[in-house]
Amino acid sequence: MTRRPVLVAGAALALAAPACRRPVPPGADAAQVRQELMQAERSFAAAVAQQGVDAWIAVFDSNGAEITPRGVIRGSAAIREHMTPQLADTSILLSWAPDTADAAASGDLGYAIGHWKITPRARPDSILAHGNYVTIWKRQANGEWKAVVDIGNQEK
Repeated sequence: MTRRPVLVAGAALALAAPACRRPVPPGADAAQVRQELMQAERSFAAAVAQQGVDAWIAVFDSNGAEITPRGVIRGSAAIREHMTPQLADTSILLSWAPDTADAAASGDLGYAIGHWKITPRARPDSILAHGNYVTIWKRQANGEWKAVVDIGNQEK
């Protein structure tokens, strides 16, 4: 199941923030790049909570991929089809947060690892499902971070 699974039985996107769009010069501060990736994840989660599947798709590279137990889902149209049922249910809330991030020395490729949960909107203290994820991010020519791969698992 992808990071943000469908619950089954048994900003203008905030990523456009200047901190996430600045090109990294050679010899960039690694800690700064890690913070950019952490912020990209937080902004991703906030945008999806407010805007749903459109925000999800906006964050992905057009050739991005979701790795699921049923196989690889690649490209915006396929990811939209896969994620729409999961994000259309307004009675539940999918949320996630990064725990750590790291990046290549070049500052143009990195990842964030974190945890996710699904809660009922009416009872946010009740967890319906939870798990872990990794998102691989790639800096675009304009300095914006885009998700290129999303992988997640559901804890039992």
